Amino acid sequence: MALNPSTTFMVEIAVYLGVGLMTVAIRLGARWRQTGFAGLASDDYLAILAG
Repeated sequence: MALNPSTTFMVEIAVYLGVGLMTVAIRLGARWRQTGFAGLASDDYLAILAG
């Protein structure tokens, strides 16, 4: 049974979103552990807004 192309596309988008959000979360968690909340830089806050 063939999937509808729009359904396949939505699944692909959901996977990309999940991978991207996990990457941002892991990066921010690592930065938080290294520097603490006060040590976060502007790019860390931009990553939160972009996520």
